[in-house]
Amino acid sequence: MTDRLSVMAVNLFGKDRSFKVNIENIDRAFDGRVLTLPATERGNLIVFGLAGPEAAFAWGELRARASVLRETTGLEFASWISGFRKMNRSDAAGLPV
Repeated sequence: MTDRLSVMAVNLFGKDRSFKVNIENIDRAFDGRVLTLPATERGNLIVFGLAGPEAAFAWGELRARASVLRETTGLEFASWISGFRKMNRSDAAGLPV
């Protein structure tokens, strides 16, 4: 295991018949350390598999990073935070992975 957090990100097509198997395989490969996020295209799902040390991302820290990224890229990262919160195990403090 590495001392750095590593992330794999994939875009899955929710309507594909292999969708469920793909999610199960990713979950198994990353020992359940998986985050999901709805993509902007209907029916897609972005899946993140995480490896390395456990981490927790505070909501305030994520909002601050989203603001910086919006300024530099023009993308609405703040809406993605809501997606993470809705689709993943989290608490009032943040998003544990």
